[in-house]
Parts: sequence; structure tokens; C-alpha cells
Amino acid sequence: MKHMRKTEGNEVVKHQSKTISFNGRKTDCNRSTSVARDLQRALLSNCFGISYGKHTYGLPAGLALALMSGFGVSPTEAACSNNNPADGANVVCDANAPNPDTQGVRGVSDNVTVNVLTGAAINTTGNVLNSAVELDDNANVKNDGTITAAIGINVLNNAFIVNNGSIITTIRGINSFTNTQLVNNGVISSSSRSAVLASTGSVVNSGLIEGVDSAIIFDGFFASGDSLVGSSIVNSGTIRETSGAGDAILFDYGEDDRLELQPGSIIEGFVRAGAGTDTLAFGGNSGTFNFDISSVDGNNRDDGEQYLDFENFEKVGAATTNLTGTNTEITDFAVNGGLLNVNGSMPNTAFAVNGGVLGGDGTVGSFVANSGGTIAPGNSIGTLNVAGNATFQSGSVYEVEIAADGTGDQVRADTATINGGTVDVVTLDPYTAYTDGQRYTIVSTANGRTGTFDSLQDDSAFLDYNLLYTSNDVILELIRALQFPDVARTFNQRQTANALMQLDQTPGSASNGLYNALLLLDAPTARDAFDQLSGEPHASMKTALIQDSRFVRDAAQIGSTEPSA
Repeated sequence: MKHMRKTEGNEVVKHQSKTISFNGRKTDCNRSTSVARDLQRALLSNCFGISYGKHTYGLPAGLALALMSGFGVSPTEAACSNNNPADGANVVCDANAPNPDTQGVRGVSDNVTVNVLTGAAINTTGNVLNSAVELDDNANVKNDGTITAAIGINVLNNAFIVNNGSIITTIRGINSFTNTQLVNNGVISSSSRSAVLASTGSVVNSGLIEGVDSAIIFDGFFASGDSLVGSSIVNSGTIRETSGAGDAILFDYGEDDRLELQPGSIIEGFVRAGAGTDTLAFGGNSGTFNFDISSVDGNNRDDGEQYLDFENFEKVGAATTNLTGTNTEITDFAVNGGLLNVNGSMPNTAFAVNGGVLGGDGTVGSFVANSGGTIAPGNSIGTLNVAGNATFQSGSVYEVEIAADGTGDQVRADTATINGGTVDVVTLDPYTAYTDGQRYTIVSTANGRTGTFDSLQDDSAFLDYNLLYTSNDVILELIRALQFPDVARTFNQRQTANALMQLDQTPGSASNGLYNALLLLDAPTARDAFDQLSGEPHASMKTALIQDSRFVRDAAQIGSTEPSA
């Protein structure tokens, strides 16, 4: 026997023990189901002696049509191609008359596909049978239209639901058991209860999900054995609890659940992860997400934070996350993808940088940059403060930005352990003059440095660098390597390169901007820039280069956008 659905406000109907054919399929009158789904079927099948509450009613067969009419059910044709589908049916609801469809799509049937097309509407608010779409296992429902009902979509197990339209309900938008998979790009709203209720499953939301007391609940109620697994939510839209006093998200059972926040994410209301080992992740493949890390509980104690009972924290995906605020409770944080800028204070948090970038100008407890991980202090040039130890492992990268005024990126730590890795000088300031032998402290410690980096790299054909080590610091030294004519190959390129060497290098001048923009280039890109700068023959190449601001603009653009060869 299948589980009774959680159809709030309806009692269980248990039909008389017999089986009757109904529209080409058999109806088991002894099957325990809900009023909302099967009262219509029971009436049409003449399943007499229906138990409702403490009473048993013998219903003459002739009353079926009249009772159905009283429930708001019309036997007339509807806009949905099948209001009572059999197993494996494919149902399409379109915008043709009658629209809206007032019967909905309901059946004790598995493997049914329902497609509500753009412009189509299902409205069962006048129907005591409640749900607009109600099916058994393995239902596949796509809504591009409008569903208005007490309960929008009600499915037993293994539901796959895509909502691009709107589901507006008085009780619940989505009601399901185990392995519910919901993708919402539209609106799901309940005016009295949670908008989404499922035992287990996943939600990917880029639209709006809102409800009263809770917006989304995973309760694990009907899950057991292999079906009792953790649930997940990925949010780049809005999840809202509308009363102002409830939970936006509730994982209400003891499995390992996961919430991923992406750029665009807005969550209004508490988020409770419950028991288990639960993960709060920051993801997305593009864009920037700003998040106040002080809103997160890191010790499983409710001190008034919004995000409660999470144990694991990670950065994934290619997007950028900027953390602000202060958090002294989180102990561990994994950076596995994208850019994580710590611009607040997390002095007790140990960061494992495995595949992404850790930056920002705030404070971390410690970090280990593993192979494939990158440290890039600041939000441009800046300092990443480390309360404890900073560790670079072999295969890690330290991205360093330097300016001609002597400022540059820096890791400022209590101690530093350098077991290899690469220092990569990734940008220079094109509008001030660099001095041969200029030095930049890129690692500074209060209580000692051990070890060295494996290598140092940059994209410039004209500048080189050394790494110098003291007991506490690592220093980057700038060295002029080549002159512009050294990389030229053609006559025109050499003429242009020689003229460039004579340009005024006064800091801030237009010619100095051109000069330093070229310093950033590798040899093949520099030769291409020489070709573009040569243009038509001029009596004075030097004068032409200075006077024509277009050359300055083009060269600067080349330096910032041209890929290295």
C-alpha cells in the first residue's frame, strides 16, 4: 500500500474492498488515499460505503454526477488533454478554450508527463479536490503557464518539476515525498503555509519561492533506507518567509544537507540545517556575490544568526564571493573554485585553498595554499592578514600586483611556511615610472619565515625579477631585462622601438603611459604593438607617437586584453 499524501485539511478515504474498472483502468476501492485525489474516482467507480471521519456513507450510484457537480467538477471538455491520465500518459495543457482549466490533472498513475504551455492556466480554487496536478510516482511536470489552486502540484515519489511560470496557492505550491527535484525560474507562492514541502530532494531556484512559517521544508518524513539521504538547495533567486517570524529554509531531519548561495541570492528568514553534517557553499559560474559572514553560526549554537547548524563551508564555481563582517566561530573553510575575497575578519578560520583563489584585505586565521590553489591579496593591490601561519605548498601560486610607487600585494602573517609554489607577477602600473632595482615586500611575518618558492614568472619580455629572502620576509626585486629594440624583427618594428625608447618617462605623462603599457607585453605581442604604432611613415616617429593619443590608447588596450603567446 502506498503512503497517504500529506493533504492538509482532508481525511483519509478507505474504499470498500473491491476493484472496479474506471476509464479503462482498475480502481482498488480498498486503497488508502486522500480525499483530494480519489473521491472523484471513487464516486465514478461506484465504490459504495466510503469511510469519511467516523462515519460510513452508502452512496447511490446515481448521486455521483450530482456530487461531482457540487464539488466544482465539470464533466465537460477542458483545456488539458487528459484530466485523469493513466500510467505513462503525456498531458498537454494549452491556452485554447476553455482556459483556465478548472479540473486539473489528477490520477493514481505513474510515469506521467504534464506540460502546461505558455498562456495556459489551471485554476482549481473552486474545487474541493484541491490539487491542480496530483499524480503518483515518477511524474515529470513542466509549467510555463499559471497554476492557481489550494495545492499546486502534489506528487508521491521521484517528482521532476520545472516551473517557469507561476504557481499561486492557498495551502502549498509543491507537495511531495522522496527524491523531489524542483527547478524554479518563476514564482511559487503559498498564502498560508510552506510553499514547498518534500521528504527529500533538491531545489534549484532562480525565481521566487515564498511561504508562511517556512518557504521550503525538507522533513524526511516518508524517507527510509536508501531513500533517506541529504537534500540540497541552490539559490540565485529569492526565498522568502513572509510572516517575518519563521524559517525561509528548514532541513528538518538528520542527514547531510547542502545549501549553495550564488550571485543574486536573497534569503529572507532563518535557515536551519538541523542535525547531520551540513554544508553552506558559495557558488555560481559568473558574477559577484556579497555576503555578511557574521550572519552564520559556526558552533551549532543559536546566538541570533540567520544561518544555523552548518558544519562545512566552501567556495565553489567560477564566480566571486566577497565576505564582509566578523565571524569568530567558523573553524574551517575550503576554497575549491572561483575567487573568495575575505574583506572582513575571520581570525579563527583555517582556509584550505585547493582549486580557487583566496584574496581580500581582511583577516583569516591561517591558510594552506595547496597545489592548484592561488593566493591573491587585496581586491586589487592590498594586504591579506593572517593571524596564524601562512603556508604555500608545491604547485600553489602567489599572484602579486605591484605599483611603481613601491606598493604591492602582501601576505602579512605571524609565521610563514613556504614549501614551494610559484610567484606570478600579474600586473604593473602603466602610468608611473619603474626603477631598476625597486623592491617590494610580498611576504611579511612577525615570528619567522621558513622555506622558499620554486619559481617566479611574469608575462613581460622587458622586465625580470629576483626573490630575496630574510628571516621574516620575502622581497620581490625588479630588474630591467631587455630594451624594446631587442625583440623587434622587421625594419619598421626597429624604427618604432627606437622611437619609443626616446619617449618622456615622467610619471603621469601620456608618453609614460604608452611606455609602461608596452613593458607589460610578451615579445610576440610587443611586436604586434610596434606594427600598429608604426602606421604611415612620419618625418619624426618620436613626435608622431607622442602627439597621436590614439597610439597610447591602442597600446594600453593591447596590454590589458591581448593574450600572451
